[in-house]
Amino acid sequence: MRKLRALVEQLENLKDEQIQILQEIEKQLLTEYIIKIGDIIIEPLLVEAYYYHKDKFPDISVHAAKTTGKIAEQAHRRQQKNFGKLYVHCPKGDGIDICLTDSDTYFLSFLIKNALVNGEWKTQFAIADTLCNSCEKCKEVNDCVYNDEIVLHKKDSPQNSKIIFLPRKGISGKFACVPIAALPLDKILENDFTLPDGYKKQWRTAVYALAKENMNESNARKLVKNEKLLDSQIEEKYWMLAKETLQNNYR
Repeated sequence: MRKLRALVEQLENLKDEQIQILQEIEKQLLTEYIIKIGDIIIEPLLVEAYYYHKDKFPDISVHAAKTTGKIAEQAHRRQQKNFGKLYVHCPKGDGIDICLTDSDTYFLSFLIKNALVNGEWKTQFAIADTLCNSCEKCKEVNDCVYNDEIVLHKKDSPQNSKIIFLPRKGISGKFACVPIAALPLDKILENDFTLPDGYKKQWRTAVYALAKENMNESNARKLVKNEKLLDSQIEEKYWMLAKETLQNNYR
């Protein structure tokens, strides 16, 4: 995990490159890592970054940015000083993150929004349910039997996927449009990813076609039609958004 730790160290030390570093961390998570929890293997396919530093990156959508309530209490316990360990959301079934800082000066974790769990496609809530329903050894998430385990592990064979970055779902305020959610380009049409409004099937199809045709829009439109990727025509706004995504948020 040397490279991953180095990226997190950069995040702590640099002032103006947080978004790019968060994206690079997400690329690492999606191409080189899996999560092992008991006999459950989670292969992340869509992740969202949640980073809160009161001076450098005051993202109030991060659970630990809140100060009161059970959600905030659990987030304060888990979203810092737990590199490679779980943050199981309160209440049970709400979601799980992988934590990536040992610091006590900021909070950093990555929500597993969609994943393959033992080879089966799962959404955020289904991932959490799979974990808690297969275990049922604790009454409260702060007593999770896996809290002290490092569950992030390198893949046997890292993937060479290109990664697409886009905004997180359901976020408002200053950080609503920041592209710190990530998914692999080669998986973009395989499943119905849990994405924000405007980034659904038409956008995913346009991104796939444009990438495959090296940003040649005319050829991309023909590809969609010839391969019957959609039953209807892609609206112009989704072609524009797909081009913007690939030009600005693609590695």
